[in-house]
Amino acid sequence: MTRVFIPNVLTACNLLGGLAAVAYAWKGEPLRACGLILGCALLDGLDGWAARRLKEESVFGGWFDSGADLISFGLAPAMLFYRSGSPAAPAAAFYLICAAARLVRFQRMPERERRGDFTGLPTTAGGALYAAARLWIPLPAGWELLPAAGVFVLSWLMISRISFPRITGSAEATIAIPSRSRPGRSDTAPAARPA
Repeated sequence: MTRVFIPNVLTACNLLGGLAAVAYAWKGEPLRACGLILGCALLDGLDGWAARRLKEESVFGGWFDSGADLISFGLAPAMLFYRSGSPAAPAAAFYLICAAARLVRFQRMPERERRGDFTGLPTTAGGALYAAARLWIPLPAGWELLPAAGVFVLSWLMISRISFPRITGSAEATIAIPSRSRPGRSDTAPAARPA
């Protein structure tokens, strides 16, 4: 019985970390918000891995994971961008809508399609890429609209039909390019908690 809770506890930690990231972004503490988003990406990989290892994949787990991902990799990056002071801050709304659409589209895919290459950039990768860029890429003076362009590109990639391949090193480890690590979670499976 305890085994059932392990993946869900990890997903709950992802959700709470995302909520904390939203709060720090709102308070104007982007470094903490970015760190939390990246930490949530790690948790998002661990919950799917744990579910598969323990053979506790479930419909509930898949939807719970997607709900957590919407907060951690949809709302938190959107809030971070909105509070950045960019003149194009409304792009945050577009990003959030695309993240939600990406997660719902993934949940509605047939199981065999979810196990293949990713269609569109995974939401986890989009949020983690934005957080990493905020942390490690300095913004040159006079380039205030560049982050907005990046947000629009990430948003479009999430809802695009571009195929993002997975690299599988073993039955247990699946990594999506550029970021995911599991065969279906996070943009995950309703029928089994594959991600």
